[in-house]
Amino acid sequence: WDVLICIGAITGLGTGLDASGGGAIIAGFVLNLFGGESASVIVLTVVITILTSVLTLFMQNGSVAAMLTPICISMALALGISPVPWVVVIAIGTNLAIASPIGTAVNMQILPAGYTFKDFVKIGGPLFIIMVAAVSVLSCMVLF
Repeated sequence: WDVLICIGAITGLGTGLDASGGGAIIAGFVLNLFGGESASVIVLTVVITILTSVLTLFMQNGSVAAMLTPICISMALALGISPVPWVVVIAIGTNLAIASPIGTAVNMQILPAGYTFKDFVKIGGPLFIIMVAAVSVLSCMVLF
């Protein structure tokens, strides 16, 4: 039940960010942080990939997607580009929870088998870094 409550609550947060305009405010802040209307799409894509992937290590992947999607859509629209590539990056990034037992239900299901958090970090940590770098580079090459 904890997982369902968490997903339901964060989905409400994502909807609230979208409906209240909070996503646009956060998007404006992030854009200003990286150069405003002249922000580099490539830099923002890498930042979105890293942010999504790291958050997924500590939150459920569906929750991260529900939280970041309205923000990234607002950022893309403010830049005058299609939000679809960034939504794809979010979808890929939220599935990189290989260095933590928290990010996906599958990882949580194998925890009772005796694996520890340290086991996930030891095996999944280096692979996580490689995958984030690969997704960052390939998404910039393929999507833009």
